[in-house]
Amino acid sequence: MTRIVSFADGFTSNSEPTISGAALETYTLSNGVGLTNITGLQFNSLFYKSIFIDFEIERIGTSTYRQTGSLIISNNGTWVMNFGNYQGDSILQDPIVDDFGITLSIDSASGQLKYVSGNQAGHVLSKLKVYVTRITA
Repeated sequence: MTRIVSFADGFTSNSEPTISGAALETYTLSNGVGLTNITGLQFNSLFYKSIFIDFEIERIGTSTYRQTGSLIISNNGTWVMNFGNYQGDSILQDPIVDDFGITLSIDSASGQLKYVSGNQAGHVLSKLKVYVTRITA
C-alpha cells in the first residue's frame, strides 16, 4: 500500500520527509580523567558554522549531581564556545574545584569537544546528554 503525505502548501509525497539539523545524543564520560575527546562530538567547519546545544550532565557516585543548560558554538575561522544559563548543580567548572566537577572545551581548529573530569567519590556513572542543532554552512 502506497502512503501519500500531503502538506499544507499542496505538495504531496509518497515518502516521509527527512528532518535533519537536530538530534538527541548521549555520551558516557569517565571519572577522574585529564583532557579527553568526547568521541563522536566533533563539528566540521566545512558543513557547520553555528551549533546550539541544550545539555544535561549527570554524575552519579556517593552523591548524585545534575546540571542542565545551554551553550553556543560558532566558527568564524576558528571554533569558539560560549556557555548560557544553567539550572541545578554547578558541575561545569573551570578550573575544577569540586570532585564532581567537569570542564568542557572545544579544539579551536578541529571542532572536537573535550572534557576533564574530577575524581568523584564512589563514582558509578557520568553522562552528558545533548540536544544538538547544527546550522549548515
